[in-house]
Amino acid sequence: MTHDFADDNEIVSEVITGGTLKSHSDVTVIDVPLNIPYLTDKDKKDIEALTAEEIDVLIVPRVEDRKSLEAVRKVI
Repeated sequence: MTHDFADDNEIVSEVITGGTLKSHSDVTVIDVPLNIPYLTDKDKKDIEALTAEEIDVLIVPRVEDRKSLEAVRKVI
C-alpha cells in the first residue's frame, strides 16, 4: 500500500499488491504519525492479569517511541 492522505479520522491508501485484509489483522503504518492510543482496553486488562501472576518478563511489541513504553508502565 502507499499512503495518499491521513487526518484525525481516516487514512486513504492505494493497494499495490492485492490480498485479503481480515478482521483483527495487524496493519503496520510507516512514517505516518497516528493519533491513536498505543494500548487498547484489552491490552490493559491483559497486562493487569499478567502482572497479577508475578511474571518475570513482559515483551512489548511495536514500540514506536517513549510514549509507547510510558503507557505500558502506567498499567504496570
